[in-house]
Amino acid sequence: MPLPTDAPEAGSGAVQFQDDYIAPSIPSSRSQSFHQFAIFVFFAIGTFLFANFLISTAQLPRYASWTGVGTLEDKLDMFARFARHGPVDAVLLGSSIVDFGVSAEALSEEVSRQSGKPYRVFNFSTGAATLKTFPVLYRLVRTTTKPKALFLIVPVERDWGNVISPRTPEAIILRSPIASSLHNPFRLALSAEIWALPVVRFASPLRDLALYGNYNNRVATHADLYQLGAHGDMLSFTVNTDREGFLKASEERKDYVLKRNQYSPPLSSKQNGQTAQTTYLSEHGVKDLQELANLARNDGVSLMVIAHDRASSLANQDSAYNTALKPYYEEIVRTVPMKSINFIERFVPAPFEISDPIHLNQHGARRFARLLAKELLGRSRDPEPAWKAPDFRVQKQDLTFNAWSAVVTRQSTDPSGVLELEFVQSWQTPPLLPGERVQIAVRTPDNRDLFCQSQVLRRGCLQAETSMLPDGDNVFWIRVLSKGAAKEAAINLPLASFRWLERSSSTTVAHRATSPLSGP
Repeated sequence: MPLPTDAPEAGSGAVQFQDDYIAPSIPSSRSQSFHQFAIFVFFAIGTFLFANFLISTAQLPRYASWTGVGTLEDKLDMFARFARHGPVDAVLLGSSIVDFGVSAEALSEEVSRQSGKPYRVFNFSTGAATLKTFPVLYRLVRTTTKPKALFLIVPVERDWGNVISPRTPEAIILRSPIASSLHNPFRLALSAEIWALPVVRFASPLRDLALYGNYNNRVATHADLYQLGAHGDMLSFTVNTDREGFLKASEERKDYVLKRNQYSPPLSSKQNGQTAQTTYLSEHGVKDLQELANLARNDGVSLMVIAHDRASSLANQDSAYNTALKPYYEEIVRTVPMKSINFIERFVPAPFEISDPIHLNQHGARRFARLLAKELLGRSRDPEPAWKAPDFRVQKQDLTFNAWSAVVTRQSTDPSGVLELEFVQSWQTPPLLPGERVQIAVRTPDNRDLFCQSQVLRRGCLQAETSMLPDGDNVFWIRVLSKGAAKEAAINLPLASFRWLERSSSTTVAHRATSPLSGP
């Protein structure tokens, strides 16, 4: 029977066949595929974000899979946080001598105080860095922000030319994933963003945890044993006790610098298209400096070279040695015109400011930074306290000292009741937990040992009652001892920070003293 051409009118009584209804349209296969793909993408992104969130909260160790240098990646994270809080006036570039031996925090504080306006400095130095490393370090720095100035803080060192030691940062970086994008700013920035994702950054520790149940493939770094300050400083409070080794290192250093200055044959290097004779910089060293200068010039960043040296040499200077240092910095300035600052002949560290024959500790680093602030501003600064310090000698049978015995200072104007200590707590240090029975041993400037009962407030933090310590501008040598053991022995706990507090009524005091040490 043929279908009606028109729909019946309302009330006409006509019968409407079932075939008159319009059937719903069936979606095409293309539309179905699009919807399924959209759902897949939505769930994939959601899963990825959720995995990133979970991994970011898991407190996994970093393997430095991007650059191969763990402390550099830690500093990149810190530098990004630092830059979010304001403009960066200067970045320090150098080796571990600068990493430990120049306090960017103290430099920021001193320049800000004397100039009356905020001045912010970050320490982006790393162990074994040389002039060849500086262009690499600056390429990493500029992925976050471009500072107003770069301070190249360097001791006199040998220029190895085109030979890259396998242990230098640039050699390690050139063997890492970052190498392929290092000289392309866009690819480097993209690579930094990708490797910042937790699911990428922590892929290696997740693999080890899944396969082996541990992190044995992780390589220990300085950041596992030393606290990294908010300004990028590596904080050390240890003190040198090897006097013979210290003096030997000083004499070897002097011998190298004097011979290098007097007897080294000139090196040929090309500067501005012409061959020049240099004593310290090879042709490759000149190219490295010029590469850094070109990067800085294109970014509108100024350069400054600042003299530094090994701790053993700073403590045992003489006029012949200081004279032999100067041509090195003059040669750098001739190669790339920049301002130069050299005040090390006026900086002689005290024994309590020296960590080992190469490095200053945090006390020396802060004083060096205060002197640098004076040079930058051309102003006088407040005189340093006349510190009284103990004799840093250890008898072999004295187990209450170890390599991590720390030096703390207290001025006469500081509170004197309580000493609060924060210790590094990492994969490489023993945990210090509430309830643990410990006490602090303090060696005073008159070489007596005071033993103070202490309380662990939280993981890695303890307080000791210290009102019995002598007044004045004093240096104290402290260590943490475990109570209840057969022999009192120092615990391997690197100090991260300290502060002096007023004594509260709830503080329990208990201490005992020993006689001053005798013998050599």
